[in-house]
Amino acid sequence: MTSAIPLEETDSLDVTVGSEAHYKARIFYGDNCINDSDQWGFWIDALNYGADGFKNLDSGGDSGFSRNDINTKVRWSSDNTVNIQQRVELKLGYVQENADETYLGLSEQDFNADSNRGYAASVPDQFDSEHWQAHILYQAKFNDAWQVNTKAYVNRFDRQ
Repeated sequence: MTSAIPLEETDSLDVTVGSEAHYKARIFYGDNCINDSDQWGFWIDALNYGADGFKNLDSGGDSGFSRNDINTKVRWSSDNTVNIQQRVELKLGYVQENADETYLGLSEQDFNADSNRGYAASVPDQFDSEHWQAHILYQAKFNDAWQVNTKAYVNRFDRQ
């Protein structure tokens, strides 16, 4: 579930930094009026975050990640002068992630000695992915007792 389109112009900027070179930057902007008409609304949300990682790899190297996430939503609503109230909402999203991560665990003895240790054999392990999505919603309200809602969506997830 994503954020609703705001009722009025809304914007925000969130920047965070932390240990292990953790960073996060998020920008959000949305509005309910385009060309002074309440029939249109939209928002856009962009996020970039990552970190160097906390594992101590035996041979050195990175154990962190980076992720880019961008989503947008656009809505059109019929005006109040028509008999059938209609609404169309389109959401598009893209996510790209790269992580120096592994499924390779530690032996119990090594974990007890240093739970942040990473074996040298895990250095070439990578998690690279892309996720595309599109969602469309159509709503027609005929009266207070009867309406039709239709949703269609496509998600594509690729992992290299």
